[in-house]
Amino acid sequence: MKHVLNYSYMHAVDADGYVWTQLPVELLFAEDWQLLGKHIELPSDAWHAFNLRFKGRSILRLRGHLDLYESFMRGQVRTDDYLAFWRAIHETRGLPLPDDASTLHRRHVQYLAFQQHLAAGDLAPLTATVIFDEATHRFVVDDGHHRISFLIRRGLRLIPARVPYDQFQRYVNIHNAWNIATFLEQNKIREVYCPLLHPLVPRLSVCRDTTSGSRLDRILYFLGDYKSTGTILDIGCNGGFYTHHFLRDGADAVGVDTHKSHISLARQLSALYRLPDVFHHADVTELMVGKKYEAALFLTVLYHWISEGPSSYHPRLQRLHDCVEDFILWESGHDPASEKSLLMAYGKFTRYECLGVTYGTGRTRELGVFIRPGSRLDEAIGTCTTGTLRSDGRSFQSEFPRAMNV
Repeated sequence: MKHVLNYSYMHAVDADGYVWTQLPVELLFAEDWQLLGKHIELPSDAWHAFNLRFKGRSILRLRGHLDLYESFMRGQVRTDDYLAFWRAIHETRGLPLPDDASTLHRRHVQYLAFQQHLAAGDLAPLTATVIFDEATHRFVVDDGHHRISFLIRRGLRLIPARVPYDQFQRYVNIHNAWNIATFLEQNKIREVYCPLLHPLVPRLSVCRDTTSGSRLDRILYFLGDYKSTGTILDIGCNGGFYTHHFLRDGADAVGVDTHKSHISLARQLSALYRLPDVFHHADVTELMVGKKYEAALFLTVLYHWISEGPSSYHPRLQRLHDCVEDFILWESGHDPASEKSLLMAYGKFTRYECLGVTYGTGRTRELGVFIRPGSRLDEAIGTCTTGTLRSDGRSFQSEFPRAMNV
């Protein structure tokens, strides 16, 4: 075999039995107090209800934390969500409310210390403590939410973290890591569309979702604490990057692609990640008839349908609208305006939110979400409460002014 497995993310094992490593930001999830076995002082029904909005959610959904550090970096004030979050942690347990000015001052002093460590290349003080949840192939943060949020806003995709050694071994899953390395070599795969989130997988060229402000970043920031209750249909799933993520995030998801090689890779990665094989090598219309989905991922797919002519894409779009109940996450080809007109023409998903301009595989594209008025997501957007979606009408494109998706 030509491929070589290597611990390219791994640094050392300390005296306490923790592996010091770097983990993909996509695998990091907010604290789950039950999974961590933590004792919560003065829990209440109100606190439990509040905690459920954030417990075990992707770090990339913590808008209040991310906005806090964006504000410090830019010298702009956008801290309301974070302060409301911090107050709610105390208020829902009947604890004395923290002073907003003192909270921001303390966090800003901490931010300046973070900056100094990062500038010096000293990542040890910025290292988070996490545990590996094998059932969902994710890392739950025990300590370090603020450090991680800071590093995300500074553009890092690999986050310094310490993991118990036995858990790191299970994460590595060396048998299946060898299998997928063999698969990549035998199929002469030198390039993948989205990142492969594992330390032993051979380094390959990656087309998309490698930088801060990626499509996944924007989608998760937009969704915030919104919780899916139905199934997400990932159309043109490729290697399953998004399907796998939403499975980790606790959603039901199904991936479909017409390319057998893409589905083969997705299934190999499911074995590596110990996630269920939910992938289908089929035309998506086969999964639409008689089925209902809460949402669809429709990223850089529609322009392929359009190229086949109206007699092909019109019935497909009608079936898409018939089977998807709440919203469609969409990325365009080269003509966003025409695609948006087509998607709105069926009269179901008439609310549109732009998530920004993206760039990938040689084209400038548009990323957005089409929402059915009256759906749960539509109602969440219209509710002005901490941690829910925007209610001020601003485009989400403005949230990632520095982002370039390559």
